[in-house]
This record gives sequence, structure tokens and C-alpha cells, in this order.
Amino acid sequence: MNSYDDSRPFDCSRTTADERYVRAADALEAELDGGGRSSTIRRQTLSLLINITRLHQFPSHNYISVGKAEGYFREQEQNHAKISYKLIDVLNKARDKGLIEEIIGFNDPTGGSRLTRIKPTQRIIDDYILKFDLEKAKTERNISPVILRGKNKKKTKFKPNKITREYERVTNTYNQFLKTQTVSLSADKKQESTKIDFSDCELYRVFNRGSFKKGGRFYGSWWMNLPKILRGFIEINGQETIELDFQAQHVFLIYGREGIPYIKQNKDPYKVDGYHRETVKKAIVTAINCKNRQQAWRGCLNALQQEHPSSKILDYETIVGPVDTKKGYNTLLEKILEVHPPLDKYLCSDKGVDLMFLDSEICRHILNEMTQKKCPVLPVHDSFIVASTQKKELLKAAANAYGLVCPAGIAPMHSENEKINLGKYAEYDL
Repeated sequence: MNSYDDSRPFDCSRTTADERYVRAADALEAELDGGGRSSTIRRQTLSLLINITRLHQFPSHNYISVGKAEGYFREQEQNHAKISYKLIDVLNKARDKGLIEEIIGFNDPTGGSRLTRIKPTQRIIDDYILKFDLEKAKTERNISPVILRGKNKKKTKFKPNKITREYERVTNTYNQFLKTQTVSLSADKKQESTKIDFSDCELYRVFNRGSFKKGGRFYGSWWMNLPKILRGFIEINGQETIELDFQAQHVFLIYGREGIPYIKQNKDPYKVDGYHRETVKKAIVTAINCKNRQQAWRGCLNALQQEHPSSKILDYETIVGPVDTKKGYNTLLEKILEVHPPLDKYLCSDKGVDLMFLDSEICRHILNEMTQKKCPVLPVHDSFIVASTQKKELLKAAANAYGLVCPAGIAPMHSENEKINLGKYAEYDL
């Protein structure tokens, strides 16, 4: 992994009033600029110390990415530490003093632009992190539970109303409840555990294109960034967990919106004669999220080529080969529409963001019901992790959520070896 990829974003959400950080900031400001600077510079200095300490303490990556463009921090969605362009002055002086190592970013108009990367040197680790015992100092993560992005993909202000306040209530209630629970990895994953801050459990929702009917998925928790292979080792309050996810959720939701209960057909929605299931799945998923066939074909082909490079000849010919030309991809789409006529107006027409809103609402109702029942649940978009002993409660909540959002579109849930029809668990009409 190169240094540009081996990084995590500069965290603008954390603040601290811990005396150890205050003393360390005093010392760092004195070294960089003689001390006695403004409260604005103090915020930047504290934030730098927080970020490099957490990178040293939880080394999931080797670098921190940070933008040096003047408007970069104004665009950060969770900038509760009030980080500004003044941070760049602090970073440059810390670099010149040998306190941080820097890899300069670049802006390539043809693509491939990269933010600057930084990491602490041994001197700042010794003279600040270790000397002031910063790893034991407390910081607070402050996040907005609901984010609205405009059509330019940047955070935009909105006037709260009854609906947005309910979104905030459910998210805040869930976050407060989860703080009273213990979520971690099992003891045999001790090495991986040292790289994770298990206190990063707060979720927030992100809506898109200036509308509270588009997007709305939940983000922000540590387990969402965990490789799927490790999610099976998550424990909740010391108990083993199970992860259940919705099968082909967007296909089922499309049928539901058209008033057709696909689940009664009892067929794999990704089965099309003559094609590998993975090829069909990728073709449907990308087409739902793209604006036209050219974009969808490129998205599908690129995704499959990354997962199945040409060096794996058998995989490539079977999975990638059928769509490695636009003609082949179009033929597959026509076959898909023969199997799924209701998908016609949803493919290559930019409907993904609308379907994401529906699946995010299903998630909201699941979180709300499980929190009310004092049953901790960890969402990962269309899958949910619970203690194995609370599997039935999750199934009930999932069935009820569909009853509230899209009754005809109910999708089965499944684990690695079990497919479950939710109908019998519902308290609402499905």
C-alpha cells in the first residue's frame, strides 16, 4: 500500500479540555512561535496534537490526510473543533521543526489528485505524546446527527422541521444508548483491537442533493470501516454476535414500489440463465446507481476487473468476459429486464439515491425499535449485527420496519448459512 492510500482523514470533530493537552499545547506553541498566540491558533494546535496522538495510539493507518486548500476546512461536515486555514501555518512550522513528516499532495486536472499526508516523527512522540501522557488524556467527539449535502455535494444549512427533528432524536437516542454498551473484538483478535478506538460508536445520517428524500444512510462508527472478515469477531457486552443482511434489498424495494411482492416468487433475484451470479449482481447494482448505460457499463466493468483481474483467467472469462464490451453489457441488461420487467425505469436512470433513502428509513426504524427494547444493534447499511441471543428481536424489528416503509418490498434476511423470510415476524401488515 502506498503512503497516499495508507491514511485516514484529519478529524475535525474532536475537542478537549484535558489539562494534559492544555500543557502540551502551551509547550508546542512556545516551540513553534514563542507562545501567547490567539484562541484560534490554540484550537489548531490542540487539534493537531489530538490527531497525531490518536494515530500513534490507534495505528489503523500510518498517515493522516489533510487538505491545504484555503476552503478545505470550511467544507468539512463535522468541523466542531472549528479548524480553519490557520492549521496549515501550524503544520508547516511543525514540519520545519522536524515534528511531523509530510508528503505533499497534488492537484492533477486529468484525475488522481491527492491530499497532503502527515505523520508524527519520533521527536513529537517523545517530547509531547509521551512526555505529557496524552494517550491517557480524554477527548470528546462532537458530531451533528443529520447532515444535508447540496447538489454540489457540500454540506449545506437547513431549517429544522418535525421530520428532521425526529431523525435527530432517533440518532441521538441510539448514540446515547450505545455509549452504555461494550462493543469490541474478541480476545483472539488482540492485535487488530489495538488499532481501533472502540469509543467511536456515534452514528450520523447524510442526505444528498439538498433533499431529505435522497440518501440518508448512517455513517461514523468504527465497525463500518472494519473488513467483513473481522466483523464476525465483534462482541457486544461480551457475547458472540451474528450479522444478518437483506438479500438484494434494492431489487426487492423496486418491486415493492411497483406494488409487486417479489418475495412470493421465492427466486434468487440475481439469477439470469447463462451468466454468473456475481456478474448479474454487479450489473444491476451499478445500473441502479448510474445515469446512463455508458456510465453503468464502465462502473460495472471496472468493479469486476478490480475484483477479478485478467491474471485469474478462469474468473475473468466467466465473470468479467460477458461484459467486457458495451454490446455484451447491453445484452446482459436486456436479459435482466426479461427476468425483472419492473426494473426498466430504475436502471441507468439515477434512482439509487432514492432507494438509499428507503433503505436508510428501514435502518432508522430498526435502530429505533431495538433501542426502545434495550437491544444493541450495529448497522452496516443493509446489514445488522446483534448478539446471537437477540437474533429474533432483530428479525421482528426488521419485519416491522418494512411494514412501515415498503410492505410489498420486504426482502429476506440471511446469514452465511440461513435465509429467513421475515413475514412471520411482522407486527405490521406486509
